[in-house]
Amino acid sequence: MKCEFQSLCLEKFDWDIELQGNRQKLWKNFVSSLTQLNNVRVPRCYFNSSMSPTDIQIHAFSDASKKAYAAAVYLRSEYEDGHVEVKLLSSKTRVAPMKQQTIPRLELLGATISARLVSNLLKSLPCEIKPTFWVDSTTVLYWIKQEKPWKQYVQNRVQEIRQSVPEAAWNYSPGAQNPALQVQNLALQVPCREFALVEWPQVFEESRQRLAKVTRSESRQRRSYD
Repeated sequence: MKCEFQSLCLEKFDWDIELQGNRQKLWKNFVSSLTQLNNVRVPRCYFNSSMSPTDIQIHAFSDASKKAYAAAVYLRSEYEDGHVEVKLLSSKTRVAPMKQQTIPRLELLGATISARLVSNLLKSLPCEIKPTFWVDSTTVLYWIKQEKPWKQYVQNRVQEIRQSVPEAAWNYSPGAQNPALQVQNLALQVPCREFALVEWPQVFEESRQRLAKVTRSESRQRRSYD
């Protein structure tokens, strides 16, 4: 509904004007869909109280479209017996600016709110954790990782990201594997039968394991050169 509200503002609708046609239908569908929220369950306890985690990770996802961008942050905890628990920590959606932007720039805005969310969350967690970020744009990865003077719009946001989470690792995550896509769909009022944004995508878990193997391999190679 955020996008619809923005559309109404752009068309300068008066507050007292009754919605008609497709706009009225959209509003009624939105109101009736609110009952689905009764099925949403987000655990409030982040850790298993009976055991201490052996490994704690933060993974932040961001995604964007022409109308909106979003971020979702997860806490992944691994325990001595090998089982893994993943909890949704926070999420945020924003409508795209009224001035039209390219998709890479909107993806950069998604990465920016993702970095802000994680920066604030790290202050409230009991231990230091190096966060891992996942974006659906190789262009954004290039902007963040390369030490080059970009145009002002890009440079300002890249600089904020680097300052907010200086020790972060940034990686690519295809849209279909990106939980932030579900958050974005809610902003766009795309019907979601299942609120998958509170679930840890199994496809991503497999990708995370492959990335960990590559990282360990690169680390061993660097040590062999030292």
